[in-house]
Amino acid sequence: MTKIGPGGWIALLLAYGLCAGCDTTVPPSRSNSTSDPALSSVPTKRRVERSVSDPSSAATQPGLVSAVGNRVGIALCWTAPTFPARAYRIYVSEECGRHRFDAPYAEVSGASTRHFLTGLEVGRTYYTIVRSVDEAGREDSNERELGAVVAEVRFVDQSAPPGGDGLTPETPFTTISDAIGSAVSVEQVNVYVAAGDYRERVFLFDGMSLYGGFDRSFGFETRSPNERPTVLYSSDDGDLISVAPGPRLCAIGGWQLEGAEKGRRGVAGSDCNIQLTWIEIREFRDKGIELRAGDEVDDCVTGVVQNCDVSHNLGEGIRLSGTLDLVLRDVRVHENRQEGLEVEPLTFSHREKGKLEIDRCEFSDNLDLGLEISARPHPKATGGKLRVNLRHVVCTGNADDGASIDIDGTANPAFELRVDVWNCSFSNNGKHGLSVDADLDFAFRIARSTINENRGSGVLLRGDATRFFCRLQNSTLLGNHAAGLTVDSPAFVSALLSVIDGIKCRRGSVDRTQSEVRDLATTNSREPTPAVLTADPDKQPRIAPSSYAAAVDGVSFGVQDGFFAHRFEAPRCQDLHCVTPLPGNSHEGRWRLEFRYPVETDVTVVVRANDRVLPSTVRRDGVRLDVVCEQAIDADASVVLELGPTSLDLRRPLPWRYRLIYPAKGG
Repeated sequence: MTKIGPGGWIALLLAYGLCAGCDTTVPPSRSNSTSDPALSSVPTKRRVERSVSDPSSAATQPGLVSAVGNRVGIALCWTAPTFPARAYRIYVSEECGRHRFDAPYAEVSGASTRHFLTGLEVGRTYYTIVRSVDEAGREDSNERELGAVVAEVRFVDQSAPPGGDGLTPETPFTTISDAIGSAVSVEQVNVYVAAGDYRERVFLFDGMSLYGGFDRSFGFETRSPNERPTVLYSSDDGDLISVAPGPRLCAIGGWQLEGAEKGRRGVAGSDCNIQLTWIEIREFRDKGIELRAGDEVDDCVTGVVQNCDVSHNLGEGIRLSGTLDLVLRDVRVHENRQEGLEVEPLTFSHREKGKLEIDRCEFSDNLDLGLEISARPHPKATGGKLRVNLRHVVCTGNADDGASIDIDGTANPAFELRVDVWNCSFSNNGKHGLSVDADLDFAFRIARSTINENRGSGVLLRGDATRFFCRLQNSTLLGNHAAGLTVDSPAFVSALLSVIDGIKCRRGSVDRTQSEVRDLATTNSREPTPAVLTADPDKQPRIAPSSYAAAVDGVSFGVQDGFFAHRFEAPRCQDLHCVTPLPGNSHEGRWRLEFRYPVETDVTVVVRANDRVLPSTVRRDGVRLDVVCEQAIDADASVVLELGPTSLDLRRPLPWRYRLIYPAKGG
């Protein structure tokens, strides 16, 4: 793709109105910050009560969580292991992913979880890993790597008096745009932003880093994005933070990005080297994060997304595309209107190996797929390698598949693909737990994972690849509404030391000799328990799986046990979770409908008996709707509950709509 020179970027900034009033002269080469370089431990208090990925939580893997550079060195902060640490070893490299673990840069006492690195060259980018050492001298093996630039600093504080030059903590700029404008001619710069509310769009050039969470002293010892939230609000319908293409590191850390359903995307970048840490991104009109590589073979997105929370966006939480060398670590993506994570297409070329690592991430309660990966060779590639690794990933409560992996392309022995799913959980999703569509041969492994209680199959393997090999080992596929394992592909599956509720093999073959396979007819023969609406909502029995067929194909719930349900325009609908009472008790005129998400206030419910509308009352309570018919219902009547937003006029486009049908007794 065409690269834009510095002059072109300046013109672009002026076009966006971001350089107005900015001093674009080359600033002094040294910042006069007198801040103590010590770091504080990471606090846990947030300005608002939200379920945010907190680097200090016990669930976070021990290792580096923050690296911030200035002109003197790099301030590091990490989490301690569960065992007492005698010491910490710090490894430093100028190349990402190239560390010598036999030669630590420094070793510090186990009494502290912070350190300031010195002796580094100004203008260089350094990648750091911190490992703990126990009393026996054993070192952990984490590879949590973060980069930082040793470079000059610009300071920003929206509460400061106007007129500052941004070169010292005592004379900060009042806007982020002023700081960026003053550093356009500098190759690399770190921008420190004090806590407060900022309403502006930010454009980061190649090599610029942006850090929030400081107090007005800008000292590392008091930096805390949790207790000193730095919030960037969308002021229009554009992208909130845009990252320019380029090979230099752009690090963004310690922020809350608020879209208010107005801003387009929280963070957008292309062909960049990006690092996102400790960021909350919510309520954007399109996507929370979008990173894409261009169409040329050499185009690539590299970097890491770590300790971030992405939620309540109207589109996907995160969207990635193109050739990637990217790590997602300790990221929570939840309650987005579309996919939690969409990677489409993930391409790889002959020039270098493509890699996507997803480690200790959660994708939950999204209104489409939890995560979707669609990979194929670059159209100009004659060969290449691709590695996709899912480690400690949780996909739960999503309206569609928990995870979907689609590998497409023309067979070529020069392509080498491998996908590993290790120690993951896929549960309670609206369709399949894990769906794989393989039209290109690759090696696939599922190990030490639980794939339970999904509304479709636990694992669905399909496609036309003739040499697709899947190894399933040390895993459980239990309580899914369809077969634990469904194979509709020429694949060969080796099931080792696993427990599976039923195998349905339409094509291909499964070696199950070393696994426990339970009879599908037995495991799916649970009898429904009669449900009675009582005054105690906690005692309401959920509808049994054998009596309620979920929306597997996005259109129809199907028919089971005399209970019919049809959903119109279903792909984006609000998800109906369960209904009581069960068939056989439907003529008492009382129903409880439970949804996966809180019920909107404009929901309309209509009760019909033999096509005649009956008067009824509706009480809303969070995710529940209690419907009470005010007129007796004949035992031989066919009863229909219709519900949808505001109007039930089928001539109007509705975002979601249900018809629940109870046939007449004996009908």
